[in-house]
Amino acid sequence: MNKPLQIEQFEWSQSQPISQQLPYTFTNGLVFNGLNGQCGNCGQLIRPDDIHGSISTLSAERCLMVAKGYCYYCDTLTCFNFIIDQEGQAQVVDIEKSATAHNCTKPN
Repeated sequence: MNKPLQIEQFEWSQSQPISQQLPYTFTNGLVFNGLNGQCGNCGQLIRPDDIHGSISTLSAERCLMVAKGYCYYCDTLTCFNFIIDQEGQAQVVDIEKSATAHNCTKPN
């Protein structure tokens, strides 16, 4: 069941911007400085300060970024969930299906 967008927006507003958690440096020296977000609904760019969530270390070679970006143009949240490795490769992680969570979309 989807959470109402107002609850999602409140949760988003209570989380820290990813930009405040960067740069993330891997043990091999590679630095992850962030991403350019694009709204999954309307395609507009989402400013880095409007992408909130967390970055967690999985191992010396990998980290997990779980985040949502808020689009002011269409009032929608877009998920940005990635495993990033020390080679600079990012793999999309579908956290929403693996946990009993909600979709990152605008409600009907």
